[in-house]
Amino acid sequence: MRPYSLLVRLHRYVGLTIAFFLVVAGLTGSIIAFHGELDAWLNPELFHVKEGRHLPPTALAERVEASDARIRVAFVEVDVKPGRSAVLWVEPRPGTTDVGYNQVFADPSTGVVLGQRSYGSCCLQRQAIIPFLYNLHRRLTMPGHWGDWLMGGVAVLWLLDCFVALVLAAPRHIFALSGWQSVLRIRWQASPYRVTFDLHRAGGLWPWIALAVLALTSISLNLDDEVVRPVVGLFSTLAPSPYDQASAGPGVAAAKLSFDDILALCGKLPEMTSRGYSATGIYLDRQAGIYVADFASESEFMFGFAWAAFDATSGHLIGTQIPGIGRTGDIFLQLQFPLHSGRIGGLAGRIVISLLGVAIAMLSITGVIIWLKKHRVRRRQREMYGGAQRSTG
Repeated sequence: MRPYSLLVRLHRYVGLTIAFFLVVAGLTGSIIAFHGELDAWLNPELFHVKEGRHLPPTALAERVEASDARIRVAFVEVDVKPGRSAVLWVEPRPGTTDVGYNQVFADPSTGVVLGQRSYGSCCLQRQAIIPFLYNLHRRLTMPGHWGDWLMGGVAVLWLLDCFVALVLAAPRHIFALSGWQSVLRIRWQASPYRVTFDLHRAGGLWPWIALAVLALTSISLNLDDEVVRPVVGLFSTLAPSPYDQASAGPGVAAAKLSFDDILALCGKLPEMTSRGYSATGIYLDRQAGIYVADFASESEFMFGFAWAAFDATSGHLIGTQIPGIGRTGDIFLQLQFPLHSGRIGGLAGRIVISLLGVAIAMLSITGVIIWLKKHRVRRRQREMYGGAQRSTG
């Protein structure tokens, strides 16, 4: 079989294998590029409150815990914008199996609980729809790591198919301008099949670099520990995670320091404050015995996650991550989510990602249509050839 024919078959069968998953990921991705804004718009009773003086994070957590004896707070939002509710993540207390929710919205001035939900659970109710779509995009709502592994495998095939499609779609004389003008044009006045074919080919070539980046970052976000970090680690020494550096063993039942204590420590980190970062939320991992504080700046452009980890007993600074700081491999990994979500480009970047999501779905659907058309033609030819053989036999 000639190399070109082999690539055609590879593109055909890989494309058919991943088409459904890319349609789902593309359409949901175009929506969740603005998941925060859409969630608040759909659920104003959860997100909007009257302005007032905010409680300290420890007091807010205690009031939320007092609302339900079965729960304990694991995460507190500490940089709540005026007129917005505070988001807290909760977990069942020891001896309690499931409380039916893991996210709580509370008035930051009073601690009154505005509502709860199980983030990512099914499905189309107003409070559930955006988290459900996020979970559907991320891992097809599958439990455990199964969805991550499946979508990671799809992303590997997608990245491979990006390069195969580029070879097939490029003009034979790649340095001839007229050839590129032909393959990049959509002939809207042609037959429906020709328009479909042009949409599939030109629609894949124009944003090819962005599509390849999305495929690569999809691999990183779904198969980070399994594939990406080991591979990147072959070329660049990676900084250890806070869990690798924590001295406490598993099973720490209680932290000696409070959310307030950690917030105060965050304000004393010159490596963060000098760069305009401030704490936005604090997570307590009771099993590992560490606090992890999230940081953000006022800029709408995102270049990675900023965090600081502290020992939950002593307050000792375990480690920090500052976007753009570190070895080459660390910076590469930091950029994966900002690139995939478009947040590296601020609002404009998210708009681009939303449009790319629609384009990905369009490319998958037109690819299936083209295959169906050609499949019918080949089947008709086989039937005619078989009939001719029988009539002359």
